[in-house]
Amino acid sequence: MPNDRPLAALFEADRLAIIGASERNHYAVNVFKNLEHLGFDTTKIVPINPGRPQVFGLQAYPSLADVPGEIPLAVIAVNTPSVLPVIADVRRKNVQAAVIFADGFAEGGEAGKKLQEQVTAAA
Repeated sequence: MPNDRPLAALFEADRLAIIGASERNHYAVNVFKNLEHLGFDTTKIVPINPGRPQVFGLQAYPSLADVPGEIPLAVIAVNTPSVLPVIADVRRKNVQAAVIFADGFAEGGEAGKKLQEQVTAAA
């Protein structure tokens, strides 16, 4: 994706990873079902789940580092304490955009605000 279009990876990604994907994670399920409903090619969705070989009927990978090829967009659907390490994985993989589905950041108090600042700085 060209650097002169900084939001292209977010709005025009042709492949994406759902980190924390499982049929029990309501954020991940909603993202998958919404993309499917909108006509996104679901074979271009890469589930990341270290404990499952398949999610949504697709091959799952234990980590983002294990995924071959480029991933322009990551959907992060993990518990709040896991977000910061996942951001590090996203950076190592050179993912260009990420969306985080988690609560407990600034809206959750001072500790959450500090974590949000750390995630922002890391991103």
